[in-house]
This record gives sequence, structure tokens and C-alpha cells, in this order.
Amino acid sequence: MTTGIVLVTGSSSGIGRATALELDQRGFLVYAGVRREVDAEELKAQASPRLTPLILDVTKPEQISAAVDYLVSVHGDTGIDALVNVAGIADFGPIETLSIDRLRQIFDVNFFGVVALTQAMIPLLRMSHGRMVNVGSVGAHTTIPFGFTICSSKHALESLTSGLRIELAPWGIDVIAIDPSSIATQAASQMVSQTQALIASTFSQDDRNNYESNLVAMATSMREQEMSGMLPEGVAKVIARALTAKHPKSRYLVGPHARTLVGLSRLLPDRLFDRLKLRLVGIRMKPTVKTSR
Repeated sequence: MTTGIVLVTGSSSGIGRATALELDQRGFLVYAGVRREVDAEELKAQASPRLTPLILDVTKPEQISAAVDYLVSVHGDTGIDALVNVAGIADFGPIETLSIDRLRQIFDVNFFGVVALTQAMIPLLRMSHGRMVNVGSVGAHTTIPFGFTICSSKHALESLTSGLRIELAPWGIDVIAIDPSSIATQAASQMVSQTQALIASTFSQDDRNNYESNLVAMATSMREQEMSGMLPEGVAKVIARALTAKHPKSRYLVGPHARTLVGLSRLLPDRLFDRLKLRLVGIRMKPTVKTSR
């Protein structure tokens, strides 16, 4: 497709916002999912009259139903041409200290919300033989230290994308993965302060002794890498390419070292790659002292 009708989730900030604006500039009729009215107003101020914000928190079934009902009322005869699933959240921290409620919240946004919205949107995509783009992460292919929450949810999204790619092929629906690495977003700039807040609010003294120095080192290193990485606008251009290419790839690896990291995850022995990942995030693990019995 050259242009068309597209729904973009997570358009309040970051990659989602950049994607909504990029597609709007290219002449797409964009429906931009945002969580708050203030986000809708800010987005409209930067876009053409073609862009329509929709209040859409993917964890709220009533908002999914309202958004889909609206799209059906406007485009029920023709369907829409593309769904771009961008909405996502991330946390970093040791698995031992992880709040299960927080893990469920992350999966609600990054996985279950994507499933629910996708299920509701498939009939509209089937009508147009459209495309779906799911924004994952290089973390879908390997788990970074202290990154279990984001990586595990993106692993699940990777499985969803692969399954949909096969199941929707009979209707000519291309399902495409976009897997970014280091992306300079506002969330990335706040990694150290958020990590320090997590430690202050949830860590016991034992947790601090066991994890604090390595966790802060990781957050500091990751912030530096992310903020020197690709801008969200760069990812948005790749998403636009995936939507407009005559024969799109099934996967686009985006950002510094994305191809290298995914390639090494497949080639290196697990423990060797573990050591490499620790170095990449600035952690120097002390060797374990084993006592004999």
C-alpha cells in the first residue's frame, strides 16, 4: 500500500507518537490510540486534520470495544488497511524481588492487550487484505540482565506474531515484527531515577546487599546506550517502510547492534553469551565462592 487507513496504539509518546505523525505526513488516514485527552490534544496540534485520536488503553476491554465500534461505523464497508501495535511498558529489576502484580500489569499491556485488540481488529483487516505490525524488541530473542519483565512479555509477543503470520496468510494479511534495540525515548532517560525509586520503595536490606550495585550499574549503562541510540522517528520510518513496501519483510531489526545481538544470541554458547551481555550492560559479576562439605 502507498497510503491507507491505519490504527496506531501507544501514540501518546515515543515510537507510537512518532509513527502516528510519520504516517500522517505520508498521507495515511491515521487513528491514533492515546490514553488521555491531553495526549489527544497535543497530538492533534502537531498533525493534519486527517489524524483522529482515539482514547484507547489496551488493558481496558470497554475502550477496545468503543474504538473498534467507531472504526466499524466509519469503515465497516471497506475495513482498515493496517494495525500497528506499539503500546508497551517496561520495568527492570531482579526476578527475586519482582512483584507478581507488576508482572501481570506488564503482560496486560505488552501481550494480553495486544491479543485482545488484534482479535477485535482482524475482521476489519481481513476485508482489506491489510497488514499488521507488532513492535517488539531485540529482547524477544534474548533476555538482558535484570530485564526479565520486558523480555518475557516481548518473547510472548514474538510467539503471537509468528502464529498470526501463519494463521492470517490465507487472507493476504502480512504480519510483520519490528524489533528495536537502543531507542532514545523519554522512558529511557528516566531509567536511573526509576531504578533508584524501585530500590528505595521495594528493596529490603538483603535485596540491597545482593543487587543494588549491579542494578544501578546496569541502569546507568543502559540509559547511556539508549540515549545515544536511534530516535523514535527512525523507528517510525521503518514502520512506514513495512506498511508501504510491495513485498515487506517478515521482520525488521532496528537500531544500533540489533542484528549483531540477535545473531550472537543464536551462535554463541549460552554461558559465553551471558558473560557478553553482562559486559554490554556494565555489570562485573563477582565470582561465586563455593564451600566444600
